[in-house]
Amino acid sequence: MSRYSHCCLGLPKAFICRFQRIPSPFSVQNVRFTSTNWNESSIITDRKSKFQARSVAITNSSQIPDILTQLVSGNKHIAKASHPHIIAWRTSDPVAQGFKDNGEKGAGYRLLEQVLERHNVVDMLVIVTRWYGGSPIGSSRFRHINNSALESLRNANRV
Repeated sequence: MSRYSHCCLGLPKAFICRFQRIPSPFSVQNVRFTSTNWNESSIITDRKSKFQARSVAITNSSQIPDILTQLVSGNKHIAKASHPHIIAWRTSDPVAQGFKDNGEKGAGYRLLEQVLERHNVVDMLVIVTRWYGGSPIGSSRFRHINNSALESLRNANRV
């Protein structure tokens, strides 16, 4: 069956004026995440830059866009961050993993490798937010990203 229905029923297919999208019966229903689902770290401040991590349980990667949208749209402070979501995630069924730097080069990969893989964390999404303070802090930013992520995973009893 086609995923589109014709709005001009009765006309030959050559005269179809527009299409209407029919939801797929196989689409994944995303879970609505509320603030009670988040495991937050405390805010780490270094030379006016601030870092805070949040983690949430996920079952597959298709949930991630909805989670990120809800996080940023639901919190104006996060929406104004220079790097609102540096992410890393791993799932067990199916086995998959990934990351996104969000402009903080190398941060997502380090988060995946040094936190999630090293501690064998699965079925979790970790999101670190950075508010740039105006002065570069060098490689210590990676330490702050990883430490805040570990704290949020400890709050979720995953590490």
